[in-house]
Amino acid sequence: MNPLDALYCHPLLPQTTVNQLVRRAQAGDATAMHAVMEANFRLIIPHARYYAVRCQHLEYDDLFNEGVFGLREAILGFDPDAGYAFSTYAVPWIRQKITRAIANQELAIRLPVHAGRDLRAARRAMGDPDQARDGAALAACFQTMPTAVSMEQLVDADPDSPRTILDTLVTPAPAPTAPEHSLSEWKRLFGQAGLTSREQVILLRRFGFVDGIDQSLETIGTALHLSRERVRQIEKVAMRKLRQCAPFRQHFEVAA
Repeated sequence: MNPLDALYCHPLLPQTTVNQLVRRAQAGDATAMHAVMEANFRLIIPHARYYAVRCQHLEYDDLFNEGVFGLREAILGFDPDAGYAFSTYAVPWIRQKITRAIANQELAIRLPVHAGRDLRAARRAMGDPDQARDGAALAACFQTMPTAVSMEQLVDADPDSPRTILDTLVTPAPAPTAPEHSLSEWKRLFGQAGLTSREQVILLRRFGFVDGIDQSLETIGTALHLSRERVRQIEKVAMRKLRQCAPFRQHFEVAA
C-alpha cells in the first residue's frame, strides 16, 4: 500500500466540527488548518489515483501534492453557513489543481486549461465515433491547437547557406566593425572630422585605440581631471561630428 493511502485512517469529522475548524483556519489558526486537511486527505486520493494511470509526466505523489494545494484553497474559500458539506465544495478545487498541473506538464507547448480540455475531448471523440457528434466542431478544435515545430526546420532554402530555426535564435548578426588603422591614422581621420585635441583623446581612450582596452567615462575623467558627465558630453559632441564626416559614414555606422 502506498504510504499516502494510510491517510484514509484518519477519522471523519462531523460537519459541525469541520465548520468550526474552517472558521478558525480562515482566521489564521494553523492547528485548525492542519486538522481539517488531515481529515480530508481522503478526498484527494481517488483523484490522484485516477489521473496517475492516465498521466505520463507526473507520478501519484506529485498529483497528490497538487490536490493538497486545491484542498487548502477550498478551506480558505469555504462558507460554513452555505448549508452544504465541505467535501462537496472541496472536490472541484482538488480536481482543478490536479488537472491544471497535468495540462502544464504533458505538452511541449503549454496550452490554456480550456484548450487542453478541448483537446482531450477531441482525442476521446476520435477514438470513439459515437462521441463525435459534431464533425465540424471537432475539426475546428484541432485546427486551433498549436503544433510543435522542429528547431532543425529550414527557414532559408539557399543550398549554399541553409539556415534552421535554431540558427536564427543562437547566431547573432555580425556587428559592424571599425576599419583597421594605426593610432596615427586615427588621429589624422579625427582631425579631418574637425575634432579638437581633447575630443580626439577621449574617443581614442573610449574605444581602445590607445592600448586596446575600452576605458570607462570615469577612468577617462580621472586621467583628464574632468567629471564623468563632462566626458560624456564631450564624447557626444565628438560622435556628432563623426556622423557628419563622409569617411566614417562609409566605413561604419556610428551609434547615436
